Amino acid sequence: MPKTYICSIFLPYTIDFHLDEDESAVESTPSTAGLTATHARRDSMRLHNLLSELSVSRTQSRHGTPPMTPQHELLNEYFDLNPRARPLSRTTTGTMLSSGVRSNLAIASPSVRSGRASPVFTQPRSRANSPPPSLNGSDSNRFGAPGIGATLRPLRKRRESLSRSVTLFDKARWTVELSLTGNGGLYNAIHAAKRDNVLDNSVWIGLLGFPTETLSDKTKQAISAALLVKHQSIAVYTSDSNYEGHYNHYCKKILWPAFHYQHNETFSFFHEESSWDAYVAVNQAFADKIIQTYKPGDVVWVNDYHLLLVPEMVRKRVPNAIIGLFIHVSFPSSEVFRCFARRKELLTGMLGANLVGFQTDEYKRHFLQTCARIMYVEAMGNRLLLEDRYVDVNSFPIGIDPILLSDFLNDPDTTETYNILAERYKNLNVFFGRDKMDNIKGIREKLLAYEQFLDDNPTYQSNTVLLQVALMEDDREYSVSIADIVARINSKYSDFSSDHLPVVIVSRDLNFAQFLALLKVADAFVVTSLREGFNLTCHEFIYAQQEKRAPLIISEFAGSASILSDSALIVNPWSTLETSLAFKTALELSDNDRERLFNGSFKAIMKHNATTWVADFTSSLKACYAAQEARDVLAIPRFSSVTFTQNFERSKHRLFILDFEGTTINWGSAHQFVSFNYKYMLDIIAKLCSDPRNTVYITSSLGRDELEGFFLRLPDVGLICGNGCFVRPHAQAEGIPDMWLRMFKPEDMTWRSSVKELLDYYRERTPGSTVEDRGFSFSFNYKNAEDEANAMRSAGELCSSLNEGASNGCRAVPLEGEVICEPSNINKATASEYVYKKLCKDPDSIDLTVVAGNDRTDEPNFEWANTLKMDTITISMDKKHTEAKCFAEGVSNLLHTLDKICNI
Repeated sequence: MPKTYICSIFLPYTIDFHLDEDESAVESTPSTAGLTATHARRDSMRLHNLLSELSVSRTQSRHGTPPMTPQHELLNEYFDLNPRARPLSRTTTGTMLSSGVRSNLAIASPSVRSGRASPVFTQPRSRANSPPPSLNGSDSNRFGAPGIGATLRPLRKRRESLSRSVTLFDKARWTVELSLTGNGGLYNAIHAAKRDNVLDNSVWIGLLGFPTETLSDKTKQAISAALLVKHQSIAVYTSDSNYEGHYNHYCKKILWPAFHYQHNETFSFFHEESSWDAYVAVNQAFADKIIQTYKPGDVVWVNDYHLLLVPEMVRKRVPNAIIGLFIHVSFPSSEVFRCFARRKELLTGMLGANLVGFQTDEYKRHFLQTCARIMYVEAMGNRLLLEDRYVDVNSFPIGIDPILLSDFLNDPDTTETYNILAERYKNLNVFFGRDKMDNIKGIREKLLAYEQFLDDNPTYQSNTVLLQVALMEDDREYSVSIADIVARINSKYSDFSSDHLPVVIVSRDLNFAQFLALLKVADAFVVTSLREGFNLTCHEFIYAQQEKRAPLIISEFAGSASILSDSALIVNPWSTLETSLAFKTALELSDNDRERLFNGSFKAIMKHNATTWVADFTSSLKACYAAQEARDVLAIPRFSSVTFTQNFERSKHRLFILDFEGTTINWGSAHQFVSFNYKYMLDIIAKLCSDPRNTVYITSSLGRDELEGFFLRLPDVGLICGNGCFVRPHAQAEGIPDMWLRMFKPEDMTWRSSVKELLDYYRERTPGSTVEDRGFSFSFNYKNAEDEANAMRSAGELCSSLNEGASNGCRAVPLEGEVICEPSNINKATASEYVYKKLCKDPDSIDLTVVAGNDRTDEPNFEWANTLKMDTITISMDKKHTEAKCFAEGVSNLLHTLDKICNI
């Protein structure tokens, strides 16, 4: 049975080493009691601020073992919870983890930095060199490329320490645990799809979530075997330096900021190239694992920006592989993407997939534009045309798992916590937010808008609270700025007599029961991301609000806003005034408006749920792969003169529609052709026209006078010029005057003036290029451009600009060294259909249609002919991306066959 390989940077599982036990390194699957104890320890750690503990772990724990948990402050103090009433060992979070479900907050990136010892599990530390100091020497958390500027310990001591680490972890017992890092939304979606029988026989491929260079080969083999047999997972191993350079440097310092429009120019300038090698190495490690296990029929599903090179790496070794790529984060515009030093390599890697998926249509459109402008590939709708195959591009909004979320909402722990919180905040208006402490998440903008709201609305100052869970990241400067704003707000509006604080910031995550209870208690959930792929936390809020029906305030730059546009309070987080007004609106909505917004949002999240997302993406991947295989160049047979002759002999009336330039004559540019071929071609066309059973039309992109000049000797032949804009009837057409017929209306040409200005713009910036006005179309010719790369970029941008504006009435058709700009509603197919239905004597008597062409302007003609209910022969002179049923190798091949049938 074919497998689906789900590739994510981190596996849903990790390893916990028990260094305090003297047992052999064999995997033992934790019992239920063991899981409860492990998850209780995990929840306990989640309830505390781990910044200081992490620092101690890094400096004092020799082998990466977390120190004893120091005294700490419980979250219960913030929410007035009774710790005795809620035993820590039976939290909902623990139950969730044992069920294979994780918080959706990790949709964008892991919550624990790769390359560090886990604050929960006992795991090896990185053997990579320490990261370099920042450029100004003041920020120890600013990472550079591996080994640059690093301060190393004496080599002998370092070797001795590493040797002891290897021995220690080799002797330790270890267990497979559910990981706290990685893509929570993806993990939950796959879990739901497997439960609902949408996805069968799936295998995870990913890193273990911690540095593995310390582990011996024997230990790695044992771990790999246990993961594969018991957990259907394949572990990928890489060096610690590559591990560090890939994730902490290239992904988090280069890709992540730029994908969210926060390009890190300084870091990119100094470290992008040095960390690129690590990014390539990790991607190659994933590709090698896939190639080792792949069998025909298997599906490879690559997830997110960490693995952009994997599709092409696999495609090179397995050309017919079924490969899908889904990008969970936002995708920037081409102007941002072109700033990457390795932009072409990244796009080439992505284009190795059969299907590339995004969260929204906006991200999809950005990708299509970027490929057109940087890679110079043609985009036709939601499809990119490469040299020898197609790549389909579409949007697939991810979602939550309503079934599992319902179970947790009805859990006794959640109910108990909700009752306590509801009583605690019964007289307060509660705004709730949950984000990482990352400037991209817009916590600062949220607080400033909330402050403005309190300034403008004194009646809400003493009865409103913003509860903000802000999971700590490494940006200390940003954290300090947030603390300053919170202190300012609380100093202005706190009421010590009633113990009221208008802002409560919690710098560590809640357990799942507390989180869900707060979702139910909240009077509004606030998302002010400056850019975000998708925010599933707000989906969970909507689902939890089935009783209260509180509104959602969400940034227009969050992907979820695309499916909630009419059912949420959409704000521009950069506008403090607009967002502050949304705070007030959320509290003052009428019951009817609350009901309307909730019904719309609830319908949206139920439609776009986790199972549906998996089903839509996998079915689309298989469908587009099947369609691509059917059109594969190897599946297009060569033009057979024998078959053609048999069809010709069998027919009684035939319609020939033959392209001129490059099909019936070897063509360079205007008036550049082989004179022998020209005379030979005219003789053959004359023979075809002499048979009354044949109707012959020549199509061309040339103008009327120019095309007519080539066929003065053949008055019987019909002509179609301007790629379908004008038709001159053939001699046998009854009741039709011998004159050119216009196929368009004057209003179809209103685009000409604006497009002419655009063409002149690109001509001025592309030395050596020319613009030809053909009356009904324009030609941007760059064959003689001085700078070929610049010319191709200009052509790509021109095509992208014109084809993106669907309502401008014009389309751009890229050809070799030329771009044709013509009416979008007129083509060779519309003219051919007019000829067939209006100009032929008896259309029903025609039993054979032959259409031949050589470029993109002929594809509509092939599509039209293939729909006719008769024998049709569609012939392409180019075997790439064609709807033709066969291809002919060279003009001579086609002419010789036509000459042959003329003598029958």
